[in-house]
Amino acid sequence: MSDGRRDLLETVEWENLESPIAFRPPNAERQFVPWTALPAAEPGTPLAEEWETYRREVGRWLAEGQAGRYALIKRQEIVGLYDTWHAARAEGLRRYLLEPFFVHPIRADEPCVRIRGPHVPCLD
Repeated sequence: MSDGRRDLLETVEWENLESPIAFRPPNAERQFVPWTALPAAEPGTPLAEEWETYRREVGRWLAEGQAGRYALIKRQEIVGLYDTWHAARAEGLRRYLLEPFFVHPIRADEPCVRIRGPHVPCLD
């Protein structure tokens, strides 16, 4: 892959990390799930422990005014809350580099994301 195409792909990836629903059709109605109705993780799936920790804590964080910040979670440990996704991810990489960790925005309503097919171009 040429450097120009790689740079373009990385730019698109970073922009969409800040706005994960950027690719929805222009007239599509957004659907949300309130934090009180978040579904449980399927046991044994990747990051299931982290998701359950987020579900357990999100109500408290919202009550404390933490909406809009990002939670960094490893298993059942809340590593910290950060102002940006980039800061939370950087700390996760610093601590856990090759291990999975969970970074998620703290919000009262989770957007429903429906994937019907590939949305990211395959670049050679």
